[in-house]
Amino acid sequence: MDQFLYNNWRNDLTAWLHERQTPGLTSQSRHAAARPVLEVLSQARQIAAGISATAGGVVVMDHNKYENLAAILDQILAMDSFSLAEYTYDLPHDKHPGLRLWYESVGSLVTVVLFEDVRQWRVDDAGQKISWQALHLDLSGGQPAPALPKGAESFFAASQGWRGALTDAMCLPVRLFHQT
Repeated sequence: MDQFLYNNWRNDLTAWLHERQTPGLTSQSRHAAARPVLEVLSQARQIAAGISATAGGVVVMDHNKYENLAAILDQILAMDSFSLAEYTYDLPHDKHPGLRLWYESVGSLVTVVLFEDVRQWRVDDAGQKISWQALHLDLSGGQPAPALPKGAESFFAASQGWRGALTDAMCLPVRLFHQT
């Protein structure tokens, strides 16, 4: 998707997100990362719905069980790392990129991991799935804060805040792989 089309669609998505604020997730967890993780998950759920609603011909498959995840958040956040949510993007021309929100307790991070195609995995020489870290959200301050991996500055800026950076990161599969 070229920059002009992306900017127009991103404006439509922003308007859609603003008009359709949904209640956030809640949990009884007392873990320091619980509140920011729930904020990230709530925002990601909303963004996934917004992408499906505004990007013609694109469906974001979101089969995540957010309420179940919130109910067992203490156990999840006690792990070294955990996949919080996964999204598959069904694009025209049989393309299926995906995103994963990956929690890491060391450093208290949520990383947005991008996969080019979740139906036909590309692997490196060691047999590992090829993926890209698109965005890190640092939770250590009690509020998500964007930290950009090398190369991500081409697509978004930390100065736009964590919600804007997460939105742009979740738009990457459409922006990079959708041919209009």
